Amino acid sequence: MEDREPLAWKAEYALGVPEVDRQHQELFRIINRLRQTPAGAPAEHAAKRAIEGLVHYARYHFSTEEAFMLDIGYPDADLQAHNGQHQEFVRKVEDLGRIEHEGRPVAEAVAEFVYQWFTQHIPVFDRGYVEAYRRRKDA
Repeated sequence: MEDREPLAWKAEYALGVPEVDRQHQELFRIINRLRQTPAGAPAEHAAKRAIEGLVHYARYHFSTEEAFMLDIGYPDADLQAHNGQHQEFVRKVEDLGRIEHEGRPVAEAVAEFVYQWFTQHIPVFDRGYVEAYRRRKDA
């Protein structure tokens, strides 16, 4: 993620669940704001506040997803595994926000991790609960 061009939301990330898709798009906006945080000591405080905001919004988003999975009767073992991924994501972002990154700005390191995580998580794991929802709805 060397360049500072905004990361684009792609149609392939859309799940067809309007509230979840809207929240995923907001998470992309947050990632782009993190990527635009300037480097340097004065900016690190702003970056840490932005990371705290990301964690807060991610927790809100994850609670939305988890409530949706409960509502659709997603299998408990799958729900617990998905919830574990969410908890691990929050832990990792909080950890990344606390350490130095070989001269890279903290916000850049966090944004890179979050972008990679979401672009892998949405099409595989989130799509799994949407497929389960569609199967149940069609049954």
